[in-house]
Amino acid sequence: MLFSKGVRFLIADEARAFLVENVGNPSAPELKVLGSRTAEPAVDFAAPPGREGDRGTGHGTAFVQGDPERVAQVRFARVLVGFLGAHAGDAKLVLVAPPQMLAALRAEMPAALAERIVAEIDKTLTGHPLPDLARVLVAALDPV
Repeated sequence: MLFSKGVRFLIADEARAFLVENVGNPSAPELKVLGSRTAEPAVDFAAPPGREGDRGTGHGTAFVQGDPERVAQVRFARVLVGFLGAHAGDAKLVLVAPPQMLAALRAEMPAALAERIVAEIDKTLTGHPLPDLARVLVAALDPV
């Protein structure tokens, strides 16, 4: 069963994350917070994209504006993967995050850590209080 004792859940969004462990049993789950992280403020690019003249041909070259929110999301995913490596132990892992954050986590995760992932839930659950979170996670993992 995916909600057995000792399973750890990384519950994340683009701004914050926390790692919880089920210290109860599958029929009466009890979540304990093991740690949390918050993202650094979003990166602001110094200036808007400009244009560069192309010498000789008379054509200009436009620079593409970067996406500061995406850059911040990838940086936070790297932080979370390091956090998981240090705090997840040998436990089974369940990732709970919005789809873009799940993709960023997968892209940064080493194979040894990825092998321990038993499920992924593509929902934003960081705003739920801890007692309600267990109920929501059970419903998401066992939708019978």
